[in-house]
Amino acid sequence: MDSSLTQIVLLALSFSVAFNLFLTLRLIAIVGAGRARLPFSVVIGERLPNFHGKVYSNGRLMTSGELLGQAAVLVFLSAGCDKCMARIPELKQISHAMERLGVPLWVIAVDSTRNIARHLEDSVLLQKILVLDLLTRQALNPGSAAPFYIFVDHGGTVQARDLIGDENWLLFTRQLHEDQTRIETGQ
Repeated sequence: MDSSLTQIVLLALSFSVAFNLFLTLRLIAIVGAGRARLPFSVVIGERLPNFHGKVYSNGRLMTSGELLGQAAVLVFLSAGCDKCMARIPELKQISHAMERLGVPLWVIAVDSTRNIARHLEDSVLLQKILVLDLLTRQALNPGSAAPFYIFVDHGGTVQARDLIGDENWLLFTRQLHEDQTRIETGQ
């Protein structure tokens, strides 16, 4: 083999290895950046980030500051999610108990607010839809999970967040039913 041909092949091989290394390091940087915490994604034990939105039914502006002084639940639903649609009867049922106990429930659409509103139009939950911009929704629920919840205590601290139906959700609904029973029986 000619020495100049060998040098060209080695040069081309060296260039392709260097370029491959560059692309690999670039990909690692991009993927690593994806793990970085969003500016105000919710973290258990920390305060719920400040946000603003509007109430779907009447257009009233609302801020996260209005949640202070009371426990609250934010629920993220998607109209295209069968599990979300299956949870609507449960949400309707617990919303009455929550209202009596002074614990607001806010429903946030992961995708289409109008589609969620259509599924809730015959219930009190229609008045509980909170419209948030895309960046705020993604910051509160980075994975756009549904049916997803965030529990916030009276001081605005996130106490739990996960998919509806997990252990914390089941404990919460059990406590709601127990408190409702105590109220109804006068105990």
